[in-house]
Amino acid sequence: MNSQFSFIGGFLLTLICSWFSAAYFDYEMPFTSGIKNICVFFIFFISGRSLPLEKILTTLRNLKIHVFIQLVSLLFIPLGYLSLLDPVLHEIHLPQSICTGFLFLGFLPTTITGCVILTRISNGCEATSLCNAVIGNLLGVIITPLWLVSQLNETVSISAGDLIIKLSLIVLLPFTLGQLSKFMKEGNLPGNQLLKTVSQLLLLVILFFIFSETFSNDLHLSLINLIKIITITLILYTLTFFLIRVISQLSCFRFSKAETIAISITASHKTLALGIPILTIVFHANPEIALISLPLICYHSIQMLIGSLFRPA
Repeated sequence: MNSQFSFIGGFLLTLICSWFSAAYFDYEMPFTSGIKNICVFFIFFISGRSLPLEKILTTLRNLKIHVFIQLVSLLFIPLGYLSLLDPVLHEIHLPQSICTGFLFLGFLPTTITGCVILTRISNGCEATSLCNAVIGNLLGVIITPLWLVSQLNETVSISAGDLIIKLSLIVLLPFTLGQLSKFMKEGNLPGNQLLKTVSQLLLLVILFFIFSETFSNDLHLSLINLIKIITITLILYTLTFFLIRVISQLSCFRFSKAETIAISITASHKTLALGIPILTIVFHANPEIALISLPLICYHSIQMLIGSLFRPA
């Protein structure tokens, strides 16, 4: 639990620092994207260094858990948002751009790095999160645009080839290098506990730049609507997280305790790394694009905070 409380403290400090720094620095400069990519690279290097290859191969063969996570993430959650959440949002008179942002949020796959880090510090099956982070984001290139076209009448063209190359460079390559590093003498490399701490720090660096970019935009949003968004997002993620946890613990699925932790975190997460680029492509001509992105930003913050509070039963 010490690592979880440390991450919570670091997360809150990152949020505060990014809020104040946004007024003085331009975080949309090209070098910030490079820093984030370098951090992601080393996070997956650490995963490769920490995870036994046999565990990865065993997890890849567990089709039941992959199907479960992807169905929940890319089918049942979007359907829930459309049938249950959307009517509520209009009933409480939120702006249409915010309602669109919540639907867009529901259509996204899981996170690339966040679910892996939080599964690790919660003693879950990291291999399950890692595999499904890659699978989910590859499927998301096809499924997310289909949801957008069918429900929001928005069209988006994303190159699956480009995403595969990107995922290979920032996920598979560093993970492979991490695996190869095991052949070095143990004395030449830090221990797993230190690597675990470093990966959390790298994630906080990524979050710092993401929050700073968001806070630098003028959102033109009333305080009442902001409170509504935060409240809805908090309830939304909490219900999603614990509902998935309860269902995955049913005896008919026969998931282990570590797998249940990974499922709860991975299936309930929504990606900011893929979500923001898609949102920018789809809504680039919309003057309220910052408002559309706000539910995703809030959800991302809450999923990191609540995920880091998770205590295995």
